[in-house]
Amino acid sequence: MKIKTAAIIASILFFSCSGGNKLKENMSAQIKGEKDSMVIINNDTSEEMVANGDYASKASSPYSTFKIWNTLIGIECGVIDSSSDLFYKWDSVERQRAEWNRDMNLSEAFKTSCVPAYQNLARHIGKDNMNMWLSRINYGNKDISMGTDIFWLEDENGRSIMISPLEQARLMEKLVNKKLPFGEKSMKILKEVMLSKHGKASAIYGKTGTGRDNTMGWYVGYIEGKGFSYSFACRLYGEKISGKDAQAKVEEVFSSAGLFQPL
Repeated sequence: MKIKTAAIIASILFFSCSGGNKLKENMSAQIKGEKDSMVIINNDTSEEMVANGDYASKASSPYSTFKIWNTLIGIECGVIDSSSDLFYKWDSVERQRAEWNRDMNLSEAFKTSCVPAYQNLARHIGKDNMNMWLSRINYGNKDISMGTDIFWLEDENGRSIMISPLEQARLMEKLVNKKLPFGEKSMKILKEVMLSKHGKASAIYGKTGTGRDNTMGWYVGYIEGKGFSYSFACRLYGEKISGKDAQAKVEEVFSSAGLFQPL
């Protein structure tokens, strides 16, 4: 029994080491832009892998990646009860994105990244509760002075709450390892809505974010599989860049390392 257990542990350690090396190589291959960056953290060992560390440490607006935390805080404050209940009642205002022009449950609002739905959520949470929770989890620079329902969206003067890819990945690692003050219900609901893609032996959970005029793209989340778990944050810059571009790079990094095989 001891020999068998030792063999299993050795196998896991070998897998983690080789997987980590492949991830580092793939990150370097994918992150080529001067300002682009990616951070991957092994949730079991806390090992950090960083591509373009100078920019991974620079803070910017989180844009829609903040919906991860807005969701959790909304559940903790009793504003959200499940992923399937009516979450957003459309106000009949026609918006540019047609998929926002309807009533939605939480899962639908999260996946379509419905800004008015989450602005409504932030108003219900309120300034005091939002401030309290951002301080408790130490989110970025914790500055919501731009307004309770807009602080995660950069305005025309470049103001917003600020957080770096390194901070995003570290916060996600704490969330996955249950080091943050969120209850089991909150974690369960978030995981339901955050599921991005099922693979053959793993699944990716994440949220995209796209900057003003499509000049920045975020993808933040984690991947879980048999014997491994990693948190990640990727931020790209350029013309016509969106969160989908960052998502594609993250998926390619894990896929090339053999950690994610699409169904």
